[in-house]
Amino acid sequence: MEEYEKVDLIKNIDDVDESVLELILRAKYKASLKVSSFSYEQIESAILSIVYSISIKYDRPEKTIPKGVIMKFQKPGLMLSDIAADEAQNNMIDIEFTFYKKVSKKMGSVFCIPTLISGSKQFIMIDRIENIETYSLMEGCPEKCIEPAICRLGKMHAKFWKNDCSGLWKRAGIGSNLDGMSKASMFFDAYEVFLSQLNLGGSEINDILKICQQIDAAKIIELDQKLHHNETFWTMIHGDFHVGNMLFQNSDIYLLDWATCGKGNPLRDLAFFLIVSCTFWTKSVKSNRIKIELYLKLYYESLNQIDLSYKDCEKCYFDCVLNQFIILVCFDEFCHKMAKDNPDLLKHFENTRIRCCHALLEAFSRNKN
Repeated sequence: MEEYEKVDLIKNIDDVDESVLELILRAKYKASLKVSSFSYEQIESAILSIVYSISIKYDRPEKTIPKGVIMKFQKPGLMLSDIAADEAQNNMIDIEFTFYKKVSKKMGSVFCIPTLISGSKQFIMIDRIENIETYSLMEGCPEKCIEPAICRLGKMHAKFWKNDCSGLWKRAGIGSNLDGMSKASMFFDAYEVFLSQLNLGGSEINDILKICQQIDAAKIIELDQKLHHNETFWTMIHGDFHVGNMLFQNSDIYLLDWATCGKGNPLRDLAFFLIVSCTFWTKSVKSNRIKIELYLKLYYESLNQIDLSYKDCEKCYFDCVLNQFIILVCFDEFCHKMAKDNPDLLKHFENTRIRCCHALLEAFSRNKN
């Protein structure tokens, strides 16, 4: 059986054996190698996919052949239409495979990208990066890593400013499949339950409630239009930009998990990162504002787009924070179902909800209109 035919039959880790690994690695590295054995362990931190770290032993090891690879499969039974964009292209693995084949080489030195070894519509296999530092979503992003990540994010968005995103998501990012009308319908049915479950003080809850009561369907639809139909302000975004998708190696940052990348408003990545990854948020709006102004200015300087003012950047950040809050409310029940058997993940979702509320209060304090 030809290598590409055997690759197309791989649907889960049980379809992988020594002969499969040999075929894939020989095709990639043009080497006559023999796999003597392999072992694997599942990476439990993956949420929307099943990821394995595979260690490989060879009869005659060579320095140019990897001793470890990462293999990623789509999670069985996951309702992708609930979380991903464009139901007609409802395969996140296929999107990520397209990114590695067609886009990753254009990244340059902004973010490091692991080498693609093989892939299909069912899986991707990439080189396992060794000697790295990693931080889980539950840990959050260390303060020393926040500024380097934001600087590189701005440079990445500049590099792909209005570049062709064909083959990637047309509305990138988790939750972006929902149009304005759908978000409005779900939001108004869910926000009171969402607020009742928040572990926040009474005054904060009241302030969030007042913001929710100011939002109507027309505003949500208008917000969706601004974020997804603005032909003058878009780039390729990552769509799931958080510290759990980064590997730190000396001064380099490897960025992983491109399954939700595509066309989008660049401030979506920044707002998502600050809410999902960063733990600096406090009850003090003033303290939060100091941090946000620092990071927004850093991002804006790194983006360096002459046709974009800092005020425009600030307004887009406000829109993206509001959008992220609406998405969290709409998908709160879905997130709880995903985390029902994982106490750590459930705790992360709860902390993210609180951080998003702090971000919303800070954003509205600067943009009350």
